[in-house]
Amino acid sequence: MKWPIRILSLALVPLSLIFGPASAHAGLYTLTVSNGGSGNTATDATATFNVTAGQVVITLTNNLPTNITNLSSAEAISGINFTLGSTSGSVSYNAAGSSVAGQLATIDGTNLVTYESGDPLRWLGQGASGGTGTVPYITGGNTVNVSALTGGQPSELITPNFANNTTYSNINNLSNFSPGVIHTLTLTLGLTGILDTTTVTSATVFFGTQPDSHITGIPTAVPEPSTAILLLTALAPIGLVQIIRRRGRGTSPLA
Repeated sequence: MKWPIRILSLALVPLSLIFGPASAHAGLYTLTVSNGGSGNTATDATATFNVTAGQVVITLTNNLPTNITNLSSAEAISGINFTLGSTSGSVSYNAAGSSVAGQLATIDGTNLVTYESGDPLRWLGQGASGGTGTVPYITGGNTVNVSALTGGQPSELITPNFANNTTYSNINNLSNFSPGVIHTLTLTLGLTGILDTTTVTSATVFFGTQPDSHITGIPTAVPEPSTAILLLTALAPIGLVQIIRRRGRGTSPLA
């Protein structure tokens, strides 16, 4: 490839990025909560919220290592609520626009973890072996509440990242609340009344079967790639300037 063509490519690539994926970026918020504890008192989780018009996709992750001492149900994630701002009115839950996904696993009396198929439907209140969980509901007009609890013996709590077909000597009582969800759960909620510009102003993550504890925080907005856009916008003219300079020197575009 000749130099002017290379330079033109340098100019066009940034422009394609500017007008490409950046425009599809919606409201993205993230929150990590931890009580700083150890052993069976530790809790550590991350929640991300991807907000688009009429929908929020929530990803919940249990960050605890699998080798922590005396892991129990008190350290598993059992629910979340979050408050929305700047909506177009009161928020309501739309079951038809909602779904949930996560790796289910049974934990037997010997603490053997075995992955299994299926979706953790308790998080949508749609039922599972031993209980139905709670149908997501709205309080105060804009606070969304989601929980795997109620409706029978607790199960489908989000555990640390246990490996399949592995026995863990440090697990305590999780077999009583089997199956669990391994490491990460993705929850898509259909919510009428929310916009692309709707914000997430606070969130609370719940742990355990009571729940035993909870931690509240303010999610951080993940900015759109505006900085990258500004940089690319600045780089594009540089390529064009180089083309002009070379032509001004009498260099053939095909040279």
